[in-house]
Amino acid sequence: MAALTKPFRRRLRRQDREAAKAAAQPAPAAAAAPEQPPVEIAPNDPLLAYFQTASEAVDVEALELDSPALRELKAAGVRLAVPLVS
Repeated sequence: MAALTKPFRRRLRRQDREAAKAAAQPAPAAAAAPEQPPVEIAPNDPLLAYFQTASEAVDVEALELDSPALRELKAAGVRLAVPLVS
């Protein structure tokens, strides 16, 4: 009976070694996006008033406001904003 189970045990041990070898190899690091400086929004900026009334994500590219903060966001390549204004 031991002769019949020997190939199975050998295969299981090989799989355990391969799994341990794969776990020992470090995963490739994800490429981090370059950090952008924060965009300051003035208290009298129309973008702040718009964000205070928005109840969902805002498409920055579709906004047409005369706002310095909006120009900065567009220049930084921001496409979508989720306002967390209370």
